[in-house]
Amino acid sequence: MDPEQFKKQFVLRTAVGKITDCEREWVARGWTIEGLLARDDGGWLWKTNFVDTSGVVRDTTEQGKLRTGAEALEMMRNNLTIRLFDPIGRHEIEMHKKGKMIEGTNKLELRNDYSLPAIIDKDLFEECQILTDYQWTLLSGPNTGTSIHLDPPFANSWNTVLQGHKLWVILPPDTEPKMFDCDPECSENGIELSPISWFLHVLPQLRGRRFYGQEIMEVLQSPGDTLYIPSRAPHAVLNLDWSLGVTENVMTEEMLLELPHKLLMGEGLLPDTEAWPGERREERIWKCLTRGNWLSSWARARMRGVVGQVEAKLSKHAGVCNKHQYGRLWLREFGMP
Repeated sequence: MDPEQFKKQFVLRTAVGKITDCEREWVARGWTIEGLLARDDGGWLWKTNFVDTSGVVRDTTEQGKLRTGAEALEMMRNNLTIRLFDPIGRHEIEMHKKGKMIEGTNKLELRNDYSLPAIIDKDLFEECQILTDYQWTLLSGPNTGTSIHLDPPFANSWNTVLQGHKLWVILPPDTEPKMFDCDPECSENGIELSPISWFLHVLPQLRGRRFYGQEIMEVLQSPGDTLYIPSRAPHAVLNLDWSLGVTENVMTEEMLLELPHKLLMGEGLLPDTEAWPGERREERIWKCLTRGNWLSSWARARMRGVVGQVEAKLSKHAGVCNKHQYGRLWLREFGMP
């Protein structure tokens, strides 16, 4: 399948896709968990979570702390199951160059060991030179994972497993994930529901049910598999054994139907990422997409059509945009009708 076929079959239809052998030429194919944790004599800092043999997190105060690779290796030797969901942080590194202190270790060199799967073709964040912190390295033990959640806005994700196996549960796009999570207050001991508990107790209740005319998907991911997850599709992941992989969130053409509306209503492009002075992310991506050569004339016309529809509706309630930093006046400065 070529990139154009992939775009039509999966990207534009907001469908889940599984691709194989994307990592065939990657240096990262030779990574190991022990090798990564031993980098710089075990001195790299990693954002570390861990569970005991039950898969339950009993002490949340120690979760997510930065620990050296040597410490993480020692935890593994002591039979603790760790999970490292560690950002590479391209935007954060650039902030550091501009004088902002950052936590952790600069792991940007890891990004040189792999690349965007060619079949996805292009990341509009990348093409428009919008730096994000949407790149992660995943080192995970059995019975760890994530409960149901959504990825950042305006972004689809791809996830490649280099070692081990993962079980994914993926709900149809636009399903509300909070409906299928568990409030810790409902638990007798107040412990937050662990990923393995979610898979054991919540997942069985979702099987066979339909949301927007679709049933949930359960996908087994093995070494060499890359999953493409559309934006707004809630998902949960359970690591079945020791696994190693990489994941990124990217912007594809499918997002062009959502981007104009959200920007017109005042939402930020990267709402959870601090901007440096003068970064002007929303302005830059809009100029790039509407004036550059990255999109076809059809795609640009489609974007402008969405803007026109939103403008027509907002004109009936002009005051709504006064509450936002980025409203329709912001877009009109760039020549929009």
